Amino acid sequence: MNDKLIVFSLALACASPAAAADFAGRVGFSSGSMDSAWSGGGFSTDQSSTNYGLSYFLNDGYFLDLSIRQGDDATPDQTLDNGTFNNFSRDDTVYTIGKSLDDGISVFGGMMTSEYTIDVTQGGTFSETIELEGLYVGIGKSFPMKTGSINVSAAYADLDFELSYGGDLEGNEPIEDSGSGLSYTIAYNYPVNSNVLVNAEYKSQSYGFELADDEVNQYGINLVYLF
Repeated sequence: MNDKLIVFSLALACASPAAAADFAGRVGFSSGSMDSAWSGGGFSTDQSSTNYGLSYFLNDGYFLDLSIRQGDDATPDQTLDNGTFNNFSRDDTVYTIGKSLDDGISVFGGMMTSEYTIDVTQGGTFSETIELEGLYVGIGKSFPMKTGSINVSAAYADLDFELSYGGDLEGNEPIEDSGSGLSYTIAYNYPVNSNVLVNAEYKSQSYGFELADDEVNQYGINLVYLF
């Protein structure tokens, strides 16, 4: 089940330049690292993802945003103390509603879901699927530059956690937990022309639970088109 949450919606980065546009679509790529630890062990990987998004701008500074990240393991077949891991994948989806205020400030909130699955060989072979789902709120600030803008934001998320099993452990009861965490983003937006922006971003998120932790750090670049 990002996902994000979003720690930061690209809609924040587009809110000011897109004032005359109703929609903004984007596509891009991210690369970074993910660290996950839970009661049965832990897992770390380099991760790459493809990013998609669509923003809709309403009157009076309000906006809606859908953000999707689909990622895969860049370092498969890891052997750690608690087993061999491969076939990792992670999908993050974030739904956001926000409002642009004065002085380049935006407030936003919404729902995020993340789901990632790994295959484990440890005595037998089984899969583990971790799902995160919950609500988040945040605030962002845009700083105009001579060309483009720098945007920073932070968000707090309250999440539910579920770990379920497949393969040799299929039928075991899922493990459920709840927790919270923070995420941060800094982005630079470069206007190519009146309809096209290039967005470069760094985002970091860290969520803690009684039985688990989830941390992601990513660098990304996105192409944004204003309709």
